[in-house]
Amino acid sequence: MSAARFVGGSSTNSIEHAYGPGEAELEIEARLGSGEVIVSVRDFGQWRTPRGEHRGRGLAIMRKTMDEVVMTHGDDGTVVQMSRRLSNAAYEARREPEQARTARPAPRQSFDASATLGGAALRVRRDDDIVIAALDGEVDMTNAHEVFGRIAAVLDNRARGLVLDLSATRYLDSSGLQLLLDLRRRTRFRGQELRLVAALDSPPRQLLEMFGVQDSMPMHAALAEAIAGFRA
Repeated sequence: MSAARFVGGSSTNSIEHAYGPGEAELEIEARLGSGEVIVSVRDFGQWRTPRGEHRGRGLAIMRKTMDEVVMTHGDDGTVVQMSRRLSNAAYEARREPEQARTARPAPRQSFDASATLGGAALRVRRDDDIVIAALDGEVDMTNAHEVFGRIAAVLDNRARGLVLDLSATRYLDSSGLQLLLDLRRRTRFRGQELRLVAALDSPPRQLLEMFGVQDSMPMHAALAEAIAGFRA
């Protein structure tokens, strides 16, 4: 059974378990790297237990057939990430030539866009092949999802990575922390890097350090340091 079939099954599960009748939003990403296929299916609904007597077996089948299946539930939805190793012949037949596979396309022209999202002002700009997103104000459950969407829309495969600048951020709640985890998941999935900027002794930095965020995402006191980290 192919990974494509499991994407279809996982998408069906998302629609059935996360949403009721009406519109449904899904985000599907796939990539080939290091001899394996990695697929991520994300919904933005609320998880519901299987309905019916003979239901709820799809996840067990995926775990038996794929090499790894990780499901993460959160207030903002559910993410199912699956991976499957390819045989040497299959990998060689599918991968791009080494030069094309490792070289990134030329970065897009510089841009600078700003938006007010609830209690926060978001400014997103590009410094060569690095996307810089600066948040001024408060990030909470009222705007975290929209902030993620705005940043994700700009962070394409041309970028080497993302700097999230929290120097002017006054407040983060659990939704703000989830925003960081979602951005980390997205950048890792694409082979990119996420670096954070938070002023020393600022409330956001104290919160991030309390939860050990610096152990999984490089955190800097100044924007210049974060950008230099990509150039090192």
